[in-house]
Amino acid sequence: MVLYSRLMARVARFLGHASVSSGYQSSDPDTAFDTIADYEQHAADFERTIEAVHWNDKLGVYTDASAATGAPTDDDAHVGYVSLFPLMLGVHDVRAACRTVGDGHDGGSDGDGGTDVGGSGNGAGDGSGGGSNSGSSSGGGGGTALRTLTRVARMLDVLEYGSALRSAHGVLSLARTDAYYGKDENYWRGPIWINMNYLLLGALRRIADDAAAAAAASTVANERCAALAERAARLHDELRGDVLRTVFGQYEKRGSFWEQYHPDTGAGQRSQPFTGWTALAVLVRAGVYVRW
Repeated sequence: MVLYSRLMARVARFLGHASVSSGYQSSDPDTAFDTIADYEQHAADFERTIEAVHWNDKLGVYTDASAATGAPTDDDAHVGYVSLFPLMLGVHDVRAACRTVGDGHDGGSDGDGGTDVGGSGNGAGDGSGGGSNSGSSSGGGGGTALRTLTRVARMLDVLEYGSALRSAHGVLSLARTDAYYGKDENYWRGPIWINMNYLLLGALRRIADDAAAAAAASTVANERCAALAERAARLHDELRGDVLRTVFGQYEKRGSFWEQYHPDTGAGQRSQPFTGWTALAVLVRAGVYVRW
């Protein structure tokens, strides 16, 4: 919804309209069209909800929240692609956060005592306590910027080799440690999907480029963002190599693109020939990614 709202505002601005109504009118204020400002506000509101409600400080990713408590619980915490959607879809404005920190407004300690943006963390919290957060995770003051960088770094932890969500063939749809991993219909419970890995690769490339650009433009030494840029670039290159070896290796061996790939062996499985989103591997090879 954050991405949708941002895109609607962007389309309206591109068209030069104060609203995206195309003349639609309604006497009911609940169904009246939204303006550019409305959509921008929607995006900010949704983003605050994601940060305040769905950030799981214990796991360092976003998870479902309990309907009873309104907070993440162990029973609702299934780490997989869904946990990384804010990262995939560019919810976090890393460039803005790095500019804020690079200008010396670091807001003090991030309170986590653990994850460093340049390396794998230990799963410690970011000091948010899971409570309500004011402002957007993508801008605002130094404390918010530091929280953004800390959370992005902690999500990068699950993309490292050795993580329960990572294999030599790509990022898995569900963590190996999950009770449902590989069970029952086993469709999105472990197998590797190239469309999701494509989004993750685009996110890593974007983070690397934005953090590096902000660090280079900083008036003071910005080692935090320089390290984040280097780490994201490394993770991108590692994942890109694994995805390409898996998809094109199976194509050369078995003559087809497949719907999904086995998390342990990389063998293509389910539907084939599957030249839908698996063909995104061609864009991965060319280094072409969508920038939201």
